[in-house]
Amino acid sequence: MKPFEVDPEKCTHDGLCVEECPAQIIRLDAKEEIPMPADDFASYCIACGHCVAVCPTDAFPAKLVRT
Repeated sequence: MKPFEVDPEKCTHDGLCVEECPAQIIRLDAKEEIPMPADDFASYCIACGHCVAVCPTDAFPAKLVRT
């Protein structure tokens, strides 16, 4: 199971989530259609919610935010 799944119908591939992730654990490669977690995502994600907050199309699941 992936640490997160971006909604491919909402994602515009703008890369804001990649740029804003303070842990730099989200990647968007040319061959991939949507942002993907880096291999070490689970070890370094601090659940800050930056990826969720900066996504203008709400493509990131809100469950990534620590409550």
